[in-house]
Amino acid sequence: MCFCTWGLWFTLVVSYVMICGMTDSQRIYLDYAAATPLLPAAFAAMKPYLEGNFGNPSAIHSEGVTARAAVESAREAIALTVQVRPEFVTFTGGGTEGNNLAIFGVIEAWRQSGRAYADMEVITTQIEHPSIAVAMERLRTLGVQVKFVEVDQTGKIVLSHLKELLSAHSVLVSVAYANSETGTIQPLHAIKKALRESEKNYQHQVALHVDAAQAPLWVSCLFTTVGADVLVLDFAKCHGPKGTGALIRSRRTDLAANVYGGGQESALRPGTENVPGIVGAAVAFADAQHNWKERVERVSLVRDQGIKLLQTAIPTLVINGASGAERLANNINVSIPGLDTEFAAVVLDSKGFAVSTKSACAGAGGGASVVVLKTTGDAARAADGAVARAAAADGDGDAVRAAGGTAHAADADDDGDEVLAGGLGADGDGRAAAGGSARAPTARSRTAMPADERKRRRAAAEQARRVRLRQAVSAAETAVAQNEPLADEQQRVLGARDRKRSREHDRTKRAAAATAQMAAGGLRRPRSPTATNAKSSQSQRRDRSFGGLAASATRKTNKCVDIKFSFVTFYYLKMN
Repeated sequence: MCFCTWGLWFTLVVSYVMICGMTDSQRIYLDYAAATPLLPAAFAAMKPYLEGNFGNPSAIHSEGVTARAAVESAREAIALTVQVRPEFVTFTGGGTEGNNLAIFGVIEAWRQSGRAYADMEVITTQIEHPSIAVAMERLRTLGVQVKFVEVDQTGKIVLSHLKELLSAHSVLVSVAYANSETGTIQPLHAIKKALRESEKNYQHQVALHVDAAQAPLWVSCLFTTVGADVLVLDFAKCHGPKGTGALIRSRRTDLAANVYGGGQESALRPGTENVPGIVGAAVAFADAQHNWKERVERVSLVRDQGIKLLQTAIPTLVINGASGAERLANNINVSIPGLDTEFAAVVLDSKGFAVSTKSACAGAGGGASVVVLKTTGDAARAADGAVARAAAADGDGDAVRAAGGTAHAADADDDGDEVLAGGLGADGDGRAAAGGSARAPTARSRTAMPADERKRRRAAAEQARRVRLRQAVSAAETAVAQNEPLADEQQRVLGARDRKRSREHDRTKRAAAATAQMAAGGLRRPRSPTATNAKSSQSQRRDRSFGGLAASATRKTNKCVDIKFSFVTFYYLKMN
């Protein structure tokens, strides 16, 4: 049985009553793992520094002193919230920057103390955020050995395996407090205990880096409770402004800068501080942690009720991740057999529901969910539209079919190549697109379905098709970048992409040459607008038959100066 991952991240503002009672004009936002609305109190605190108080915090004049006071006041507020000294709080531009500073900061500090890259080992999991996963790839190129600890089917670290991996060369363990896709919360206390035992056995320090981007609204971020040596926060995930974060380190942890410039943020993060963002972030973070337990009690009831409703409505549905208190209160992530994930997300969006299929930072669609793949070991379950046909009742009893695979449409510009086309038909009212073929819609579906609904479904299917095209190219390019072997399908995708780029380059060169010749008097100028508008109605109809392009005017080489074609897209739309 084939599965497609469809992550539904339920948020604290969503309740079953709201969903059942919403009108067509209302939208339900279910993607708090990617972004949260700005807290009104945070915006109010930011406003003076967005308008009048614009001074540079490093300046010594009155405006600069005012800005510096705001930054330090925010630092103290965040330090008080997590119970550390203010000097151990470093402001960053968000979670990704913070994670990079934590990872490379620890490694470079060890290197500056005289330890070689080859003599360092870092331990992490294979389900981390890209800001950690990609950083690990970079460490490998430097010669650092990266080890991956196993996770169980809920996504929690297998402690016995962690203990096996720890050695005299281990310098860093990097893990997320809670997974951004499945919401699984890691047993940080037990992880820290294992590290302490290793430090005792091998007589050297092992730093624990915790990515807490998803944590502030749902779990305690007290530094002693977390037990981290380096804690990274992203305030955009807890109603703070985007582009703001903080790195909080322990007294025993040394970090080396990996960005160079001025001496701001103890020289760990040089550059002028984002004063309005820092001020708003402190307000949002304090609010998030102030009443997180009450919030969890309310929202977890909504989460559990939502899971029950989904399981009742879709008996084959599978829940990904942990359950109960071991899962973020606002997270529901499910796999549904035979469901095309991207198509489902587009259709739900058209119905007023904003959902995500995986981490936003993992890319805009495309490819399987690495988190689900590594936790379950089931490639089909994690596949992002890998195989599968999705059939859904469309109101009048006719099935809407969408092949989850891919199809090839012949290239209409007669150069002999093929272009990858998404396995979704351009029409959603009963057509199937499998291998480039489509069945004619039934007469019943044509007569029963309103024109505007048919148009809406067609637009949704076309959007999903375009998403699938981008996914295929992105996945193939990623495989090339990581030196992975390419499947036949990926080779065809990249071949089609390269041929298209080559054609566009040739057309640009021809256009430039023609323009130069025209300027030198070697070519006649194109017909005037008056002459063009004077064409016969028969000629105009012929032009429209070529996708709205002035085909008759471009049949003469002399006039192909700056008109570009989109034959492939046009041909595929016509075929579907």
